[in-house]
Amino acid sequence: MILYHYTKINCLEKHGTILEEGLKPLDEPKDCIVPPFCGAVWFTTCEDYLWANGRIPECRVTCVIPSSDKRLVLWKKWLRENLPAPEVAEVISMARETRAPWCYLWEAYYVYFGEVPLDYIRAVDARLYQFNELTIFRR
Repeated sequence: MILYHYTKINCLEKHGTILEEGLKPLDEPKDCIVPPFCGAVWFTTCEDYLWANGRIPECRVTCVIPSSDKRLVLWKKWLRENLPAPEVAEVISMARETRAPWCYLWEAYYVYFGEVPLDYIRAVDARLYQFNELTIFRR
């Protein structure tokens, strides 16, 4: 299955870990505004994307992950299996209030628990000056 991970360009600078070791989950909560806050790499099926604050991400990592990989879980499924119903409702309510992009596309989000191997990465594209796209890596 083709999935996209969006990140900041500094994760690629000076041969950042993505190009050398694959995608790694956060060890501690940082930028995530919805659970899981750490331990997972976030993906979407959306080829184009905006951050919750409306900004265009600087970098898109295209991956092909076997749907049989047990570490890949549909976010909606993970929420329902790991949070009480009132908390799931709260997350969705918060999404609607903030009009975050994932509010309308929550079925398009996946979480991958663990490190995503370099072999799964097919392309890394960076956006320069808002709209110009530069391919940094393609397999």
